[in-house]
Amino acid sequence: MHQNFEDDMNIMSRISDKALRLYEGDHEKANEWMVSSNPIFGGYSPLSSCKHIDGARKVEDYLNCRVERLNQPARSFSQRYQEISQIANKAFIDSRRAKDWLYSKSIPHFDGKRPIDLIKKSESAAEKVEFVLKEIIQSNKLK
Repeated sequence: MHQNFEDDMNIMSRISDKALRLYEGDHEKANEWMVSSNPIFGGYSPLSSCKHIDGARKVEDYLNCRVERLNQPARSFSQRYQEISQIANKAFIDSRRAKDWLYSKSIPHFDGKRPIDLIKKSESAAEKVEFVLKEIIQSNKLK
C-alpha cells in the first residue's frame, strides 16, 4: 500500500517527463498538449484528467504507449492494421464485432472519424486507436 501512495505522489512528475520526451524536449509543445482538449480523455485536457488518480493513470498509460513507439521503426499501414486488428479481436472477442468497430463512425473518442481511417492517417493516430482498444480490454476485465 505504501508503494501505491508513493507511486501516486510521483505520477505528475512522470507524466510531465513523458510529455516532454514525446515532444523531444520542447516545453511549449508539451505544455500545449497538457492543456488542450483531447477526445481520448473524453474531451478534457490531459491536465484536467489528472485531477483524479484514475485519470492521471490513464494519461500516464497513454503517454507510455506513445513514448514506447518512439524508438521503434515506423510500421506500414498493413502492419499497423494487423496489430490493431488483433487487439480489436481481444477487445470484442468476436472478429465480426471487431471489424464493425474499426469501420464505425460513431465512436466518441474519434470525433466521427472511423478507426480504420485513423490507422491509415499516421502512426500517432493509430496509437490513439490502439490505446482506446486497450482501455476497452481493461474495462472488460473489470466487469
